[in-house]
Amino acid sequence: MLECERLLLSQGFDPRIYDIYGIGNPVLRGWLAQDMGRWGLQVTHQNVHLSLGAMDGIDNVLRGLAHIYRTQGIEQVGILFPEPGFGVPEWQAQSYGYHIHRYKTSAENHFKLTGAQLDQILADNPDIRVFYLTITNNPTAFAYSPDELEDLHNVLRRYRDQGRVVYILADLAYIGTGKPEEDQARMATFTPPMYNNIRSSSVVFLKPIP
Repeated sequence: MLECERLLLSQGFDPRIYDIYGIGNPVLRGWLAQDMGRWGLQVTHQNVHLSLGAMDGIDNVLRGLAHIYRTQGIEQVGILFPEPGFGVPEWQAQSYGYHIHRYKTSAENHFKLTGAQLDQILADNPDIRVFYLTITNNPTAFAYSPDELEDLHNVLRRYRDQGRVVYILADLAYIGTGKPEEDQARMATFTPPMYNNIRSSSVVFLKPIP
């Protein structure tokens, strides 16, 4: 903390001044951006925003996206929640006026959403603009394989190329707790060429500080 404060002061950033935008100091954000580099995500501190835990981070993202859509004059914004899953983001999204879409996954697919299912859901529900995805599901504990993630990416890429951007709100709460090579392979599906520019792409990552 002392090192961080000294670096901030040397850069002309006074930590005693209230952070009105609530994004966190640039030094800590820079350190976290460097940590993301080990997953192949080339970002800077400008791509990292801090929060007080996962639920605050999810709340900030949902609130921010809702604001963006309001400024664009889009009145109804749908969000997709595969179930079973972490339930808190559902009532957070509901509190910001999102239209909640739930899809009940099956044991046959280990309670994971398939690319074909996602394609059909998006085709049937044109208002869906956000897709909440837990890479390792809570509470089922099943994790998406790289191939399964690629199937989802391929669907979203096709819709993006057609002019419809669906944001992935990727909850990475358990990334880093499994076998390193397996987690590395999962995260590799989110790196270029899938998302050529993290700053302006259609993926938002949520990751607690290790």
